Amino acid sequence: MYDLIIKRDELAVENFYGFGVEWDPLFWHDFNLKQGVTEADWDLIQKRIKWMEIPIIRMQMLTHWVYKGNNNYDWNSKEMQSLYRHLDICQQEHIPVILTDWGIETWAPVLDIKDTADPKYAEVIGTYLDYLIKKKGYTCIKYFIFVNEPNHELVGWKWWQRWGRWKKGFKQLITLANERNLSGTLKFFGPDTGMAYQIWHKRAVKQISNLIDSYSLHYYGDDHVGCLKSFFLRKKSIKKGQFQKFFEKRWNYVHENDSEGRQKPLITCEIGLNESAEHPIGNRKIGTFWYGLAITDFAIQIVRAGSWSVIAWMLDDTCHEGFYWGMWAGKKENFRLRPWFYPWALLAKLIPPHSIIYQVKNPNKYVRVLTAQVSTESRKGWTFCIVNRANTDISLNIHIPDEGCADFNYFLYSKTEMPKDQDGFPIPKSTISYNFNEKIELFCPSNAIVFLSSVKFP
Repeated sequence: MYDLIIKRDELAVENFYGFGVEWDPLFWHDFNLKQGVTEADWDLIQKRIKWMEIPIIRMQMLTHWVYKGNNNYDWNSKEMQSLYRHLDICQQEHIPVILTDWGIETWAPVLDIKDTADPKYAEVIGTYLDYLIKKKGYTCIKYFIFVNEPNHELVGWKWWQRWGRWKKGFKQLITLANERNLSGTLKFFGPDTGMAYQIWHKRAVKQISNLIDSYSLHYYGDDHVGCLKSFFLRKKSIKKGQFQKFFEKRWNYVHENDSEGRQKPLITCEIGLNESAEHPIGNRKIGTFWYGLAITDFAIQIVRAGSWSVIAWMLDDTCHEGFYWGMWAGKKENFRLRPWFYPWALLAKLIPPHSIIYQVKNPNKYVRVLTAQVSTESRKGWTFCIVNRANTDISLNIHIPDEGCADFNYFLYSKTEMPKDQDGFPIPKSTISYNFNEKIELFCPSNAIVFLSSVKFP
């Protein structure tokens, strides 16, 4: 039996933004239309998003969707029309959006824009942001990222030249945003590097911290990595709990070198699992129970390290042609839910924005514990998530003085049990009344995830 001690003065995150998803706006693109997607299918997607109460969404934007060269803009292109429909749902459901321009050097070149440092690039971005926010009224667009994974997107073998172009372009965009009165509406994230690339991260903190409102990075983790290979390649194992310290190091650098760093959101804007992956197309294990177990473990380690939000790649398989990363499949498989939808939906729903994440000690290197206190206008209570990667069961005693009595829902994600309703949505395995003034015993089977929550459900 392990005693879980919660101390009110030991915080991991004081104002959590939530467990979000990447949802790129291509549902109404040709590749999905050719498969026969319908309005009924769109309604199904919206129903799932609404049920999950997704707290934050990162969304792709490609400059060439709207800018056609020679100062010509097409606001009604098929891509823009699809973008509008995705933003309509976010606006309706009050979901904050991190809009991300994907870049113009490698991912999606644009006519008459030379590179990332070209002033024309910042001008076009400023023009479409002004249109989307002011003319179209998409106030759900709260955040903006200038180039997805710029350390990978920008061309040229000399990394410092790539950094220089991105830095110049970023500065130009901030200047233009100030001129267009967008900076008061938007918060700008950076540097949004792939695999949490340390050189770019450090340079962003040291050189342009005055321009960055929030720090963001990406990482695709490994679960089962061989010892010898791990030693030489410095690869870390999710299962062994090695990623918390990795992310702590990144965020501590912000705290130590940016005078306002402790007030700035620290966002892990893209995560997934690389094992058995055909990156960037997908992961061959995406449809397995294991994927849900490992990505939840990964996300919890990242939050325990101080991340204000973690965003999973990605919502579903309609987001990119041929990709298979989603919590559910596409039209060909009738939007079949995959197992990892189960724990991620509960993370999103039971640990909403403005939760306080407490730092508690893990029982051992194969067990992760996330403790959240929820206190919003409509929802209050506690949520505990335990991921047990060990081959043995574990029991924990939870004691929080002066909290009184409450009814708790117990959810279980295991190979043999995953209680759900007719829509495939999680439901409690049981409901239990607890007195916090006494010790609460929480049981978690081996290789399973347990949620215990007094937060209003559903």
